[in-house]
Order: sequence, then structure tokens, then C-alpha cells
Amino acid sequence: KGLKVMTNHLGYRRKYTITGVHHESAIKTIIEDLEISVKQYFLGTYAIKLNHPDLPLVKVGGKTKLPMELCTLLPDQPYFTTLDSAQQRDMIRKASQNPEEEEQDLGTHVLNYRDS
Repeated sequence: KGLKVMTNHLGYRRKYTITGVHHESAIKTIIEDLEISVKQYFLGTYAIKLNHPDLPLVKVGGKTKLPMELCTLLPDQPYFTTLDSAQQRDMIRKASQNPEEEEQDLGTHVLNYRDS
């Protein structure tokens, strides 16, 4: 919430501010005036086939909701949030890891990525 994103599906770049996340996906969200889903709207209007139509939509003000995959976060934005206890614990563990453990973890991630 409050983060700025950019889209270019209109044929030009446009900036929006995220006001929230919609609880339903592009498949399930129906545009009332047109009686079609957001997925169908983007395909018919902009010839954009959504790769992830099952993800929640991003609210960007008023009734406007956009598919997440069409939004690019603008750089250098501060983001303030409170971490829950599990996130805090994980962050502290990672930050206090010795270099050998960090190198081993990194190697494991690279191997897993390469094998996928």
C-alpha cells in the first residue's frame, strides 16, 4: 500500500499508487459495465494474454484494479512494515550466519535454480 508502480499496457507509461490488493483474480473479477472478466478485458482491449490470471489484482485508486504482472515497481521507494516474529527470527538468522554457511546456502540455491 502506498508503493508506486508503472504500467505501459495503454501504449504509454503511466504511474499509479497502490491503494491495496483486491481479494479476487483477473479470472474471477467481472467488470460490471462490460460484464466480462478482467482477463477477457485485457485480451480483447489490449491483446494482452495474462500469464498469471489467477493472481490477485492490485487496487490503484477508484474502481481501477490491475493485474500484478502488468505493474512494475518504481525504484528507490522506502517501504515500511512490521515483521512478524517468524520473519524477524529468519532475518536475524540470515544476518548472523557465518560466511561459510552463507556460501553453502548460496551454492545450494544456484544448484537448485540450475536444475529447475
